[in-house]
Amino acid sequence: MSETAETTGFKGPPPFTEGEEIKNEDVLKTATQQAGQDLSESASKQVAPKEESVLSKLCPRCGWDQVHTEVARPTDDDKQCFMRSILGLKRYEKQYSLVDNTLKVTFCALSVEEVDLILDQLREDGLPGPIAQTDPAIASKGAMSATELVVMHNRYRLVCSLKQLNTGTENIDFEPVFSGTVTPDDRVILPNRLKDLMKRLGSEPLFMMLLNQSQLFHREVDILVQRADDPDFWLTTAGPRSQ
Repeated sequence: MSETAETTGFKGPPPFTEGEEIKNEDVLKTATQQAGQDLSESASKQVAPKEESVLSKLCPRCGWDQVHTEVARPTDDDKQCFMRSILGLKRYEKQYSLVDNTLKVTFCALSVEEVDLILDQLREDGLPGPIAQTDPAIASKGAMSATELVVMHNRYRLVCSLKQLNTGTENIDFEPVFSGTVTPDDRVILPNRLKDLMKRLGSEPLFMMLLNQSQLFHREVDILVQRADDPDFWLTTAGPRSQ
């Protein structure tokens, strides 16, 4: 025998009157609207995560990608050569051996004139100015993005600092970009030299190897400059300290 309200004695809640049903529907509607409004306000107050720009990840001096593990560590020989070049008022140079010593490349530190020349060229590259307007292919692209400017900055530094490349079968010497006679009309010298270099190297892998090594070189130079006032950093190159 099934149990009914009569046998259990439980009659359940009393039925709503028509007025009470309308009132409860209004309460539910109001609560739903309020919940939606609260969610909207909460979402509007949430701050979207700030995206790091390409430039914020790079060293402002040498352009090194600071996301990468630090691999630029000047040796004692580097420190001695750097000291001699500074004291002798000469440009610091360093040779690297790549691909199991089959490829040797020499870089030299940039001159102040070359740094300014690169900055001037980047201004031209960053905006579709007079130089860009002379080339429809460049003008149609408009201004460069921050990422593209960083790429060009590193390429121009490679052009300016690359001094010699020895492939084992050929020894290539590169003339300094800045000869002291650059005029405002010569502001296309860096793009032209870059095109010549890429054409002369012939392959993208070789170009990228030199580009990566150039960035490492400039990072090492930046470390040497930044540690100029740290006596402990130079201790091994200067011998025992005088008491």
